[in-house]
Amino acid sequence: TNLQAWGGRLLALWEASQPHAVDPVTLDTIGVDTLRGVLRPGCPFGTSFPAIDDLLNKAGAGISGDTLTAHPHVDHSSGRLVAFGYKVLAGPGGLSTTFTFYEVDEDFNLLHRVPYTVDGFAFVHDFGFTENYYVFFQNPVDLDMVPVLTGAKGAGQTISYNPRRPTLVHLVPRPEAKPGTEAHVVEVAPGFVFHVANTYEEAMGKEGAVCIVIDAVQTDGLVLWPGKRWGQPGFNYRTDTTPEDLRNTPRSTLHRYTLKPGSSGTATVQQIDRREVEFPHVAGARFGRPHRYTYACASKHKSRISPLQALIKFDMDTGAQDRWVYPADCFVAEPIFAPAKGLGTAGEDDGFL
Repeated sequence: TNLQAWGGRLLALWEASQPHAVDPVTLDTIGVDTLRGVLRPGCPFGTSFPAIDDLLNKAGAGISGDTLTAHPHVDHSSGRLVAFGYKVLAGPGGLSTTFTFYEVDEDFNLLHRVPYTVDGFAFVHDFGFTENYYVFFQNPVDLDMVPVLTGAKGAGQTISYNPRRPTLVHLVPRPEAKPGTEAHVVEVAPGFVFHVANTYEEAMGKEGAVCIVIDAVQTDGLVLWPGKRWGQPGFNYRTDTTPEDLRNTPRSTLHRYTLKPGSSGTATVQQIDRREVEFPHVAGARFGRPHRYTYACASKHKSRISPLQALIKFDMDTGAQDRWVYPADCFVAEPIFAPAKGLGTAGEDDGFL
């Protein structure tokens, strides 16, 4: 899903397993990388009873492993790589999901490990952090574990979206947060967030209350491509797409969430634009700090769903947009911002996509 260069290593990542180290010159696979023993090998499912998990692993089950997100982020203010993993546990009361947040230095020394458990199944692909919090969305989805445990289906085939439940935004205190910082859970309207552009803290209002600002792409539903005609071999999006395909495909658009932590736990949510977008990014040095520009892949059509064939830049201060539209039959992959003069020395928008 993603690659991360850190501490002299190149890691290939996806959220349901441990990283694999890749040779940065030849791109040959070196093997599973546990970050110097920080991560336990195995798939991210368990029983909630460590003794039972150990017995099952002795029999070759390979469960209760520690995963690592496909999207770690660098905290440039501290020189750390910040990441998370999670595992789904089945217990007498049903499913729960235990997250572990990690902070490592450039030598992969573990500086912080923070566990955090939520009720139910959580499918989380990306996250953010601020000066004081780790931030992630718990999307309203369910998982049917029976066919997964029996091997009849893969986990992705048994995930279902439940629009009758709210999306939960979790704010988890970082270990070096200000004294008195507490965990908060804020409800927002149902939606599915795959990718986060940025998260940061900002003082707002006459009283200067600190709010959490999140820019992320929200999808008004969930479609896993193996179950769609669009994901099948031989599908031609130009000739085979039907009006029904477009009506039944959830729209993904850029949103800004402004959260007010505290006893009220309120939030305001603003759709930035109606255009279909995905894979949002900010300049790397701005992650976890206020930013002005957000970059993303986009549809070349303003208000209807179509393949991502353009790059777009949002000016979050003025509302202005710049787009680069590619020729027919050209499609855009995830944009990565490369600063022109090195991190921390160039202007925020001085670089290349």
